[in-house]
Amino acid sequence: MLMRAQQSHPIKFSRVVGAPAMAFTLMELMVSISILIIIILSVGVMFSGASKTVSGSQGLMDVMSSVRATQGLIERDIAGLDKNAYIVIRQRIQTPAFGDKSLRCDQISFISNGSFPNRTGANSNSPFTDGTIANAAHIWWGQLIMEKNNGDASYMAPNQTAATPAGRLPTGFDPVSGAVINEGEAVLGRRANLLMPGPASAGTIVSNGQPLMAYSSPSVAEATITGNDTVPAHISSSRYDVIAQSPAQLMQAISAYRTANPGTTPEADLLTYRARALASVYDTEVLANPFVNGYFRTHPVVMQGVSSFKIEWTDGRTYQSGDGDNPDPSLYGQLRWYSAPGGVYHEPINFSINFVKTPDPNDYVVTFSYYNRPYWPKALRFTMHVASDRLSGGRDFVQVVYLPK
Repeated sequence: MLMRAQQSHPIKFSRVVGAPAMAFTLMELMVSISILIIIILSVGVMFSGASKTVSGSQGLMDVMSSVRATQGLIERDIAGLDKNAYIVIRQRIQTPAFGDKSLRCDQISFISNGSFPNRTGANSNSPFTDGTIANAAHIWWGQLIMEKNNGDASYMAPNQTAATPAGRLPTGFDPVSGAVINEGEAVLGRRANLLMPGPASAGTIVSNGQPLMAYSSPSVAEATITGNDTVPAHISSSRYDVIAQSPAQLMQAISAYRTANPGTTPEADLLTYRARALASVYDTEVLANPFVNGYFRTHPVVMQGVSSFKIEWTDGRTYQSGDGDNPDPSLYGQLRWYSAPGGVYHEPINFSINFVKTPDPNDYVVTFSYYNRPYWPKALRFTMHVASDRLSGGRDFVQVVYLPK
């Protein structure tokens, strides 16, 4: 029997005329778009937060790197401190009503032994070839007065011949009212005046065959000297850093000055003053070799944005319950740190010997020298407030440095 093969036929679908097409409704589209927008915004917020965190961390790391380098330099200078010389701490309170919370513009000067290269060049046609290294230096730390063309009121106009005005606040603060103009403009600086056996001949000494411009002493009252710049340079301008005196010669001069002028403190009055530096090499007013002049006058700059530099000292004593100068029981057993007064327990008991209030009501000076050696500090505490756009509110950094025995 013949069998007819079955044939398969494809299934055909036909659209029913008039049936609605499958699609999203307007409400569904609006809901979907809303969800998408929420997701995009959420992701954006997450990335923004992560970016700010990374930026803040990077900013903190950059600042901490600069702070560590600065603290290392301070510690190295203190480690070489000459105990046969002196220490002067000049303390300036920016806002007395704020007490210990006020911004500070403190300074410190002392003689240190070590290895100190000349950073102001030779007085020759090849100023950058000088390799002079001194074994001692007159060290100064503090916030600088910056010199700048067309700067705000806290800057000085470039003038290496002029002396730094007595009592002038550093850049970042109004020189008249003392008000803060811009914390970020404050610059921490360091001067290392090389102490080399003198005397100088016509303002010059020779080291390693190189003529170096040299002052007769590190005194702020020292006469200007004129090198190849053809413009007289005052010692506070930072143009030249060489002093034609050894540490022993300097201390002899200090003793002689005190004998001739009873009641004076030359270590503080003449040897501790605020230094200056150019904001950039292009701000120099000197026309002869301006790049050379500008380069050497920027060398004191250490760190930008240090709006407060506070220096305290301790003699190793602690607060005890029977102390008449300690009204705060919470301090019992803690180390005494002396500073400009923010409370009665901040001034040392022996302040009449070495702690002097200057004519400026916000300025205090403590001098440790050969005549009050039993009262010398055991340690110094440095507190820096660093203001930075990358650090909201800035940061405080504290360093304790023990003096050599």
